[in-house]
Amino acid sequence: TLSFSMPTSHQLNNFTNIRNIPFIHHFLPANFPHSVDKSYATYASYCFLGSVAGSSAMVLSTQALLVAVGVGTQSAAPMAAALNWVMKDGVGQLG
Repeated sequence: TLSFSMPTSHQLNNFTNIRNIPFIHHFLPANFPHSVDKSYATYASYCFLGSVAGSSAMVLSTQALLVAVGVGTQSAAPMAAALNWVMKDGVGQLG
């Protein structure tokens, strides 16, 4: 099972070293880690896992739908991924 715990102060201090990675400042809040609560790492981890699980579930459900309507199993997986990508970008263009 997956379990997450609150980061320790030592772990938060290690987060300051992450700012030295090029372009990472585009992905972190301004004045990180001083501008966020201590539970930010846990929150961000859950958000990431939720996004991965949601995207995976969407591709798998589209693949199952394509197989159910008669598309072969071999071609359903790439077609499901492509269809989800097109739908995501299409909805993003709407608003």
